[in-house]
Formats: sequence, C-alpha cells, structure tokens
Amino acid sequence: MSDSGSTIEDPTLYDNIITLPAVEIDGSKGVVGTTDESPIEQHSRAESSDAGTDRSSAEDQPPEIKQPSLRNLQVALAADLRREIARKDAKICEMEQELSNRNRLLEKTSAWLNDTERRFADTASILKRESEKDSERDERAVKKKKTKLSA
Repeated sequence: MSDSGSTIEDPTLYDNIITLPAVEIDGSKGVVGTTDESPIEQHSRAESSDAGTDRSSAEDQPPEIKQPSLRNLQVALAADLRREIARKDAKICEMEQELSNRNRLLEKTSAWLNDTERRFADTASILKRESEKDSERDERAVKKKKTKLSA
C-alpha cells in the first residue's frame, strides 16, 4: 500500500454474500445478481452457473475500494481549517466593532456624568451661598426687629 491513490484488495470481501435463486417468468430458475449488473449480464451468468461452468474473470472480482491518500486528507483538513479560521476571524472583527461601539458609548456616558456632577456641584455651591446670604439677611432682619421692639 502506497500513500497516494492506493487501493485495498480483499479477495474474501464478498465470500459471505449468498446468491438467492430467482424464478424467471418462464418458470426457469436463475440467480439473483449480487452486483450492479444489467439483466443481460445476470442472465448470462445464470446460464453459465446452470451449465456448471465456474467463471473467475476480472468482471466477477469485487470492485477495489480506494483509500483516500494522506495528502488528500491533509488538503481537505487544511481547507476546513482555513474556512473555520476565516469564520472565527469574521466573528472576532464583528465583536471588536461591537466592543468599540460600546466603549465609545461608555466614554460619552462618562463625559455626560462628569459634566452633570460638575453642574450639580456648581448648583450646590450657588445654593449654599444664597442660603448663607438669606440667613444673614434673616439675622439682620431679626436684629432690626429686636432693636425696634426694644426701643
């Protein structure tokens, strides 16, 4: 057996196949063929077996089973691997694009949150100042009322 295009020959491959007798329309007995033979070939084979002749020609030998070569298997596997790698590369590119879009969205959201935090801090400081001014005014107003009432 060589690596490229070798065949396996097994002479005992078809030994266990039983040929069944068939009854023709005219009542004569024949043999059901075990291979893909035309009806003419089956009939001629049946006649020769009825006559007691044993044919061992090349056409009666079992077909040779071809074993794929190692190189053909390697080529097929390499093609499968290339397709799988290309499919996974496409999936990786798709996922990287999705990740990029999500990162961009996170950056925008982070910037918006930082801006909102700054505005809240500004608003809080303004409210605190206004509150202090109001409390000072209130204190002054209370002092004025006390001084007016005491006078």
